Amino acid sequence: MDENDEEKNGYQLFKCLVFDTKLSGESDQTYHLSEGDWYWVEDDYVLGMGNYLDGLWKSTSLPNFQHSNEGKYNDAVEKTHTEQFLCLDGKNIAPSGQSAIEPCDLCSSPNQKATFTHIKRSTFSQQLSHLFNQGLNSAEAIRMLPNSLEKLTSLVNDANESADVSFAVPSSSDRFEVKYAIITHKNPDDKSDNLPFFSRISLMRTLKQLQLMGLDCVYEFIRDKNK
Repeated sequence: MDENDEEKNGYQLFKCLVFDTKLSGESDQTYHLSEGDWYWVEDDYVLGMGNYLDGLWKSTSLPNFQHSNEGKYNDAVEKTHTEQFLCLDGKNIAPSGQSAIEPCDLCSSPNQKATFTHIKRSTFSQQLSHLFNQGLNSAEAIRMLPNSLEKLTSLVNDANESADVSFAVPSSSDRFEVKYAIITHKNPDDKSDNLPFFSRISLMRTLKQLQLMGLDCVYEFIRDKNK
């Protein structure tokens, strides 16, 4: 490996750091370090974002995570809570010829209202962005693409028949719920403070887009019991 290859494949530790701080005498400004760059943010914006996000945080009813990966967790939840959750992890509701769209990881119907839960074990920005986009893409497909709704309906009806349960299937106009469940060692009671600053911005934008579509949306934290 020559010197150029070594530099190309390296990654600075400084770019891995995430940090928030205030400077002495500046009571209304926060400085945020992310991927090696500093950002200046007005405290009013941070406060408003926190109030909005914390209002949509929900204490989870999902079991603790004690599995080797998310897929095994989703399967286990379905098997141990057969009448409450349907695992749709890895399923595809995209119209033929389009990129895959996963409806959700776990589907449920509390009070006969369809809820689509998207799960990710991470509080890193890149993985969380993927999680938020997954939920938004799924909701848009169910709302706007008849073929996607048909595929979702087929998946749920097949599960209802085989397991003798009754999960709700939304129509394109139903006010179903989109839920983000983040697996973490962090204290769930810290709510949005558990997320990196730019992930909070991304989550806020996503939740507002879902609300504009007439959907209910929340986020929650699953306790990671793995060391």
